[in-house]
Amino acid sequence: MKLYNHQQKLVDKAPEKWLCAHSTGSGKTITSIFLAKQSPEIETLVIVPKSLVEQWQEECKNYTHFFEVISKETFRRDHKKLRPYNSVIVDEADFFAGLKSGLYKSLKWYLKKHDVKYRWLLTATPYRSTILNLLALGILLGKDWNWRKWNNLFFSQIKMGSRYIPVQKTIIEGEPITWWITKIVNLLGNSVSMEQCFDVPEQTFIVERFKLTPEQKKAIKELDDVVAIARRTRRHEIENGILLSDGYTEDRTFKCEKNNRILELCDRHKKIAICCRYLLQIKVYEELLKGKKIFIINGATKNKLAVTKEIEKTEECVVLIQTATCVGYQLPNVNVIIMASYEGSIWSLIQIRGRFLRADKLSKNVYISLVQEKGTIDYDVYDSLINKKEDYHLAVYK
Repeated sequence: MKLYNHQQKLVDKAPEKWLCAHSTGSGKTITSIFLAKQSPEIETLVIVPKSLVEQWQEECKNYTHFFEVISKETFRRDHKKLRPYNSVIVDEADFFAGLKSGLYKSLKWYLKKHDVKYRWLLTATPYRSTILNLLALGILLGKDWNWRKWNNLFFSQIKMGSRYIPVQKTIIEGEPITWWITKIVNLLGNSVSMEQCFDVPEQTFIVERFKLTPEQKKAIKELDDVVAIARRTRRHEIENGILLSDGYTEDRTFKCEKNNRILELCDRHKKIAICCRYLLQIKVYEELLKGKKIFIINGATKNKLAVTKEIEKTEECVVLIQTATCVGYQLPNVNVIIMASYEGSIWSLIQIRGRFLRADKLSKNVYISLVQEKGTIDYDVYDSLINKKEDYHLAVYK
């Protein structure tokens, strides 16, 4: 197959160790396969999320190069039993970017034990929440970086009670944290955005605001005796028309203006996706949209590849997606996306949008965010994420 320019440039460069921080949908899988198959003496272990194993196996069987594809869960369990490979590809490598995580420790052990020569880490989100994510990825790529030096450089120690809590600085040695992210990402590899590689069709982002119903306002007032950290989450649930069981009460639902708009949009569009944070929201929408062809993608969806193939063949349907389940599938043929509620994670926002915009099937997409009025947790989560998204994009894809 013919590679795109950004893919061919990296294959021609043929780095032995590389952070492929290319945006979702830009073709990281094919790029890494071409990197691995250039040399006949390379045998490659491919470590991916469980939901991507079948997809990678299908892709790799088109090449004579030897690939063994396993899930990250299998790797964590069996990393000391696996035979040596001189090449390792890690897809969605941000799952390994936590210095204290079992995935990071097991991969670090394997790479060091077998002195793996070729290491390619693939992720659209190398920076999840802290600069230490990049430290972890750098160490996995063989950098002799020191945690203590990074901690002293990038963090201030704030006293809270009897403890000191590390807080990441926004300005380091006169430069903003985004400048440092850009520098480190491009020291470890390279970053590529979809806009840098392709003539991306117009992506439309619409925000619709709503008011809380009297029923929602009453339920929020009744939360006064709930501890602050829990009250924020429970308020967010109520603002989205639900309240999850606390172990003593049953799940509850409330009249919510968002639901009426969802009905209207699903009647207007033949094929549409609804993304939301809570599983109970999915249950509510499933009941609300009874009579329509519905597909569900969440953590319990075992074969996402089969589900997405069925969605592609279906002319009229509604796809209900839990936003935490944002890797392991592609939906480029669904072009109207309702964001009914958001996670508080920039990672999930970037990944979920990447399910719909793909290099091999570029299309115009419309993203409709349903957001409660100012002064709500729902609004604050949305507003914070959009600001973070702009900062992240500027930093990683500069």
